[in-house]
Amino acid sequence: MTAFGMDCVPRISRAQVFDALSSMSNISGYRAVVEASNHFGRFFTGQITAAGKVPPAKVLVIGGGVAGLAAVGQARNMGQLCEPLM
Repeated sequence: MTAFGMDCVPRISRAQVFDALSSMSNISGYRAVVEASNHFGRFFTGQITAAGKVPPAKVLVIGGGVAGLAAVGQARNMGQLCEPLM
């Protein structure tokens, strides 16, 4: 049997696939944007209607760690104007 402690994994890019905290942070950043889009509904992505144009929401992500970068990526994929604040 081979085992290693998750707390002994170094916080470097090469070992990131084994890092449980990075994985959880990535999911939480993604989930934060999905929850925000659920809360704001149609205003989040912007619309063009007969009454005029509704611009997409402006998203401010505070922090540039794993969760922040995941949130920025997901917000841009969903069509928002996203600004990271590091």
